[in-house]
Amino acid sequence: MKIRLSRIEDSAFTVREKLNQEPLEELKESLREDGQWDPIIVRQKGERYEVISGHRRVQAAKEIGWTEIEATVRDVDETEALFLALKTNLIREEMTPQEQGKVLHQITTTFDISQAELARRIGKPKT
Repeated sequence: MKIRLSRIEDSAFTVREKLNQEPLEELKESLREDGQWDPIIVRQKGERYEVISGHRRVQAAKEIGWTEIEATVRDVDETEALFLALKTNLIREEMTPQEQGKVLHQITTTFDISQAELARRIGKPKT
């Protein structure tokens, strides 16, 4: 479904510390030339939507003047949203060790889960 960018807000699920400008420029060019290949993932919060996955696509779309973006709305709680954000970022673009550590620590402390459970849920070895 298409969602107006004005109804989308950033969220606590941003796992990247900063957006690297060069890949963002490449993404903007790709959106201009080819359109959007993959929908972002959001969850509804009242009348607005919170980005779970797709922060770079949202930023790029705003910067090139789009008013809407294709999105998949997921009905997930905060725990599942954090896991989904982490998994999609680990798959799409390598996160820095600092970004990985920050998010993994946030998940284990916020939701009081073990490293073994965390590893199982994100599909990675415990080490």
